Amino acid sequence: MSLDSVKDLAKEMKRIEERSRGRAVPSFRLIGDRDRNELNYLIEKLRRFVYIADKTPHEPINVYCHHFPLLLLPNKLISRIFSFLSIRDRLNARVNKKLNAIELQSKHFVKFLHMAELPAAYRIKRLSLPKKDNSIYVLYRHHQRILLEGNDSFSSDLISRISQNVTIGKLRILIDIRGVHYREILSLLNKINVDSLVLNVVPYETSSSPITESLLLDLAKSCRELSVECLKPRVDPQFLLSLYKVMMNGTGKLRHYSMRAVGIPWLPFMALVGISSKDGVYYSSTKDIQVFERDEGNGVRIMKCFDKNFELSITRYPKGGKPEVVRSDLELRSHESQESLDSAKKNFVRFSVVME
Repeated sequence: MSLDSVKDLAKEMKRIEERSRGRAVPSFRLIGDRDRNELNYLIEKLRRFVYIADKTPHEPINVYCHHFPLLLLPNKLISRIFSFLSIRDRLNARVNKKLNAIELQSKHFVKFLHMAELPAAYRIKRLSLPKKDNSIYVLYRHHQRILLEGNDSFSSDLISRISQNVTIGKLRILIDIRGVHYREILSLLNKINVDSLVLNVVPYETSSSPITESLLLDLAKSCRELSVECLKPRVDPQFLLSLYKVMMNGTGKLRHYSMRAVGIPWLPFMALVGISSKDGVYYSSTKDIQVFERDEGNGVRIMKCFDKNFELSITRYPKGGKPEVVRSDLELRSHESQESLDSAKKNFVRFSVVME
């Protein structure tokens, strides 16, 4: 919020105070750094109003708000204050018709949102839930209520309500396929404006995963960063090729994709992009390919292939010292600066590549 808008907000509130018969908050003195303190005071005033309205919706609001006529503020100014409130405060505002209407139309940004579906046992240990800002916990055996930040509960339309007007910097979702809300959450992913998305699916070792390849390809068009951990038994190399093309051609927003799964077909995928390996020698159908490797110890090995500013990274984990791979980490990254590209190659050994 600019300084001018803070001044406008203060002037408007002072004008309303003068019209009010009740006892008002102290007058605003717009002197230097006090502007930010005054804005914070207004935010706290609205937060306090929302809290009281939620806890005592049938009581006269002015009694609990020091007679300050908050609802007489213009909708535009209330919307500005809303942009500084947490999701919990915004959703609490639904108990007031005017604030509910304003909140629905107010766009806002959330730096980080954590959403997890938890067993019903957490209902008993409610106070032991992780208390992170803007965290949502769904109890999948008591699915009519949703816990927010480990403190307040809301109706199950919370998820769709959030998706209507929020932009999220980083969204981390833990989906339990034994639950009842995971399909609803997945159906809303394409509707939420999110920059970085992390998807975790439990139980990990499952024969089927709700994270479909078509869903991931859709998300590649709208997210800059996408991370998936589902340990799906089979991954189609053609799907990986489709993601590769989206990033190489710039047809989507995706710049970084990472995946942890069982049996990633990295050799067939590399063959599709023109890279092969035999007896420790790498072959390529294009001249721009560079290959680097690093031994991490305990049989863990990282291999990186670079095509100009594009990076393909494979981390292989052995089982009991045997050469077969039981889990792999795959990363696709489009580097946007030379510094980032050089850093990705640091401390790796370069291998020669034979042109085919």
